[in-house]
Amino acid sequence: MPHIIIEHSEELSSQIELPALAKDLHVSLAGQDTVVRKDIKTRTIAVQNSYVGEAEDTNLFIHVVLKLLEGRDQSLRCKMASDLHSILKDYTSDIICSISVDTVEMNKVTYIK
Repeated sequence: MPHIIIEHSEELSSQIELPALAKDLHVSLAGQDTVVRKDIKTRTIAVQNSYVGEAEDTNLFIHVVLKLLEGRDQSLRCKMASDLHSILKDYTSDIICSISVDTVEMNKVTYIK
């Protein structure tokens, strides 16, 4: 059930190998406790017209939203987010861009698949 949603500035599509990034994030999450690889859904979404901070020439960003069914403790969610963030840092080491990761708990009662 986990979802990895990789939102990114459209311009990064030509600077980062996004399929490889998506796969690396997917595989990393699959190695975490309580996660079954076949249940993970990972995707990238290019965002147009993004603005970040104050600089006109550094409006690039990657933001990962990790959606998980509720019930995992905070320390596990923090480890998952930290591991995903480390992968983002590796992929953007030579690019000036904002990177971030957030975890969102999904309600077990209202999530239907």
